Amino acid sequence: MSQQTGCVKHLALVVRVATQESIKDSFLALVPLESASAESLHECVKSVFNGANIPYKQNIIGFAADGASVMMGARHSLSKLLKDDIPNLFIMKCVCHSFHLCASKACNKLPSWLEDMIRDVYNYFLSPKQTAAFKDFQEFANVKPHKLLHPCQTRWLSLHSAVKRLLEQLPALQLFFTQAALEDRVIAADTILQRLRDPFTAQFPNLVSENDLNEIDGEWRLLKNTELNVEPDINVYKFWQKVGDLKKGDDSPLFPLLGNFMKNCCVFLTLVQVLKGCFLK
Repeated sequence: MSQQTGCVKHLALVVRVATQESIKDSFLALVPLESASAESLHECVKSVFNGANIPYKQNIIGFAADGASVMMGARHSLSKLLKDDIPNLFIMKCVCHSFHLCASKACNKLPSWLEDMIRDVYNYFLSPKQTAAFKDFQEFANVKPHKLLHPCQTRWLSLHSAVKRLLEQLPALQLFFTQAALEDRVIAADTILQRLRDPFTAQFPNLVSENDLNEIDGEWRLLKNTELNVEPDINVYKFWQKVGDLKKGDDSPLFPLLGNFMKNCCVFLTLVQVLKGCFLK
């Protein structure tokens, strides 16, 4: 579901059709909405399929959407109403959206200055003059002439790319902001320089390699469709310990990369809390 600048909400429908030869995704409809309630969305979906002479109760075998409550709420949502119509309907919440929410929650445990620094560095180079000057420092420090990246709320997992790019450009950035702080006497440059010199910045842990991201995504999809007999109020550490104990038929771990990733996250977050306590003392 999307909303244009004119405040008119639309429901976008994309269908995945499976035949003996292939599986194909196709755009079906973009329908303006007067209301974004579960009932309105349900009626809209039925109207589109009925208008195309498609018996949706017989033809729809699965439904996927983002994790908004109106889409995926357990008690009253579009998925619940469709499930009432089609009892055997396969429901799948958007994995990318879920993974992004997990990453966002994890990032809330990181020092706030980290993301602030990345934004400040990016904003400093909005000036074409500063961007042109920085190229000389990139050449001197022998780093690739890449642009700095900006964490974006609407681009999933963008903070990882922004951190990676800042670390790549760190030698050139430290030289550039040293000159800006000493010669230009810009307060903003001095603040950024102090953060760039912080040992924690250069040693910022890379909890997952780029090569493992796709594999972790695949394990995440599998986990979402795996039945786990856990208590509703289970501790998060115990939950991931239980996930790590799951085995395949050959007794190898069912979620090796995902389990190790979450283990590293838990260790890192615990370390952050300990360090935070030390600084407060």
